[in-house]
Amino acid sequence: METVEFFALVAAVLFCLAVLRRSTSSPAIQVVGDPAVAQRLVNDAADALTTRPNDGLLKALATWTGGPERIESITTAAYGSHWRSLRSNLTAAVLNPSRIAALAPLHRDAVQDLLAGLSAGAAGEAVVMREYLDRALFALAARTCFGDGVEESRVRALQRVMEDLTQGMDDNVSLDGSTDPRRLRRLLGVFVPLGELVRPLVAASRARQTAGSYVDSLVDLRVPVNDVDGNGKRALGDDEILGLVAEFLATNWKVVETCIEWTLAHLVIGLEVQKKLRREVDEAAAAGDAEAWLSEKGLGDLPYLRAVVLESLRMHPPSPFVTRGVHDDLASGGTIGRLRKKLVFLVRDIGRHGGAWTDPDQFMPERFLPGGEAEDVNHMPGRSEMRMMPFGGGRRFCPGYSLALVRVKFFLAALVRHFELAPPSSGVDLAERLAFNNLMKKPLRVRVTRRTLP
Repeated sequence: METVEFFALVAAVLFCLAVLRRSTSSPAIQVVGDPAVAQRLVNDAADALTTRPNDGLLKALATWTGGPERIESITTAAYGSHWRSLRSNLTAAVLNPSRIAALAPLHRDAVQDLLAGLSAGAAGEAVVMREYLDRALFALAARTCFGDGVEESRVRALQRVMEDLTQGMDDNVSLDGSTDPRRLRRLLGVFVPLGELVRPLVAASRARQTAGSYVDSLVDLRVPVNDVDGNGKRALGDDEILGLVAEFLATNWKVVETCIEWTLAHLVIGLEVQKKLRREVDEAAAAGDAEAWLSEKGLGDLPYLRAVVLESLRMHPPSPFVTRGVHDDLASGGTIGRLRKKLVFLVRDIGRHGGAWTDPDQFMPERFLPGGEAEDVNHMPGRSEMRMMPFGGGRRFCPGYSLALVRVKFFLAALVRHFELAPPSSGVDLAERLAFNNLMKKPLRVRVTRRTLP
């Protein structure tokens, strides 16, 4: 009897140890869909939320070379001096307000390309808007990234490879960070053809020693050695620049496209909203020349356009969820400690929370106008209140939100100015799909008819 009890006790101890090992080796996952809880975690616990989980898809994207060292982008890097250097460089090189204003000619060129394409292929027929947006927005992102002078064939080849990359990210996305090995290998394999296209452009940037594009800024950038300030600086390697280029192209392309497509869907369904927005745009165009109204400042003075965009972002954030990692304290030398918990912020649920919004599933831009329930709510989470977080929050708030909003406004204003937008005979399907980018499950089809401008 004693022997039986002894073995039972041993079995119980071993079982407890197994459970304990499993619980301590796998970080807990906390899903957050309540705005009040998100507010406390993002702002009140900001010091703990400094890095994203160091496993799953993000880890794979930082180890695509197969080597022992991580090739970090702004998205994958842990909070520290290296991350700050990468982010500060992006902010200074592309996202500085003066730099964004200087990009207006590029934005107008991209808009004109889109309008010309729609005029040639539309004539009242239903068109797949994503096909036209894809081409114009990727060309704009490539021009911002590499500057002028990149041949058209290379830009289109880059777009095809980046489509494979974004599709691979969609195929590998999951709430718990798990990945399928075969799909992951296909995703990481995309970096080979991408490198063949990008590396000659990086070499050309090194040769001309200019600072007019994002790649030029990366060539000139010096980052801390071993992620420790004051311990020397080094240049970025070609693999590091390649990873940052892939990140830049994806976010400056698909994020903008996502917002435009969802907004157009609601403008097509809600024709009164479309007419009201068109009146505002027409009045702005009549009050000044093309250079004046179709600019960052001119579009910034259109309150209804702002309200339409914010309402679209509230209902359809560019990414349906945002992940963060809660780690142990930083060790000496700036290395991140053990990952204790994964936080998954359900951004879409936060923006449609019934306790924070009236009729949260209804598209009502008026809520963001003066006197509306959300007139003081912007796209950026506040310290005292958080009712939407389409671009994340805390220290890792998306640095490119201002440029994204400018580009969304440029394209929307031009489209409603030059075209009547109507639903196809089959109607508009607002079904969503869980992916890295929150695109419509069925690409939006729109009947576009060229307007006779007043």
